[in-house]
Amino acid sequence: MRMSNEAKDTALHEAVRNHHPIPVQLLTQEDPKFCHPANNAEETPLYSAVERGYVGLVFVILETCIVPAYGGPGGRIALHSAVIQNLKGCTRKLLRWKPALNKEASAYGWTLLHYAARFGYVLRARDLLNADKSVAYIADKDDKNTALHLAASQGYVRVIEELIAHCMDCWEKVDGRGQNILHIALSSVINQKDIGGNTPLHLLATSACYEAGLVKHPKADMMAFNNASLKPLDVVCSKSVEPWHTRSKGSTRGVHKYKADTQWRPDAPSRASESWRSRHSPTRAVQAPGAWPPLSHTPHALPEEEDA
Repeated sequence: MRMSNEAKDTALHEAVRNHHPIPVQLLTQEDPKFCHPANNAEETPLYSAVERGYVGLVFVILETCIVPAYGGPGGRIALHSAVIQNLKGCTRKLLRWKPALNKEASAYGWTLLHYAARFGYVLRARDLLNADKSVAYIADKDDKNTALHLAASQGYVRVIEELIAHCMDCWEKVDGRGQNILHIALSSVINQKDIGGNTPLHLLATSACYEAGLVKHPKADMMAFNNASLKPLDVVCSKSVEPWHTRSKGSTRGVHKYKADTQWRPDAPSRASESWRSRHSPTRAVQAPGAWPPLSHTPHALPEEEDA
C-alpha cells in the first residue's frame, strides 16, 4: 500500500484522482498512521482531493488518517486550495482539524486570508478572522501587502469592511511602497467611469478645483473619452480656457475659437496691437528698392488666429 510508481504516486493518489470513495476509505483504514507524502508534482492525496473539489474524500482522509500530509505545489497547502475555490465545508473542516494552518503561507508569502481578500470571498475571510484575527496583519514577502491592501486594490468593499470590523487598526499598515489602503483604493478607481462615461479627471475638469495629486497621478488616463467623446483636456477647453495651452497638450475635441478682444482699433489701440505695429512700422524697417507692396500700405492689424 505504501509502494509508489515512477511519478511517486501511491495507491491513494490514484484512488483520489479517479474519485473512488470506497478504495480511499479502505486504504486509509488499513494504514491510518501513514502520512501519504507528495508525489513528484508535490501533490499529496489530501491536496488532490481538495483541488478537485472532492469534499467527501477530504472528510474521509481527515477522519481516518492520523497525520495525513497536506502539502501542494508552490508551497501551497490543502487549505489554500479550499479558500481559492471558495469551498465552505473543506475550509471549516481543515481549520477545525489543524487551526495552525491559518497562518501557513505559500512560497510568495500569501496566507489564506490573502487569497480570500484577493478573490473577494467575504464569508471565507470571516471564517479565517474568527479563527485568528491576527492574520490580518501578516504581509507577503515581495510587496509587503496585507489582505486589506489586496482587497482595496480590487475594490472589494465588503471584504474591507469585514477586515476592519475585526481589526480596526489594520488600515494603518503600509505596503512596500509606503502606501496605505487610501492610496491603493484611489489607484484602483482613478480611471473608473460613471454612467456618463466620465472619469474623476473629467469631473475635476468641470469644477473650479485643482488637485495636483490627481492630475499628475501616474495611473490617470489623460486620453480617456466620456460618452460625449471628450477627454479631460477637451472638457477644460469647452470652458473657454485659452485653447493654445490645452491644444499643445493633446486636446483634439471640444476646442472653440478664442474670442478675446484683440482687434486693433485706431481710437483705442491695445497694447498687443501697438507692439505689433511698432515692430512692423515702415520707419523701423528697411525696404528693398522696387519691393511690392510698399510697407506703408501694409495694414496694421493683428493676424487672425486659425480655427481649431
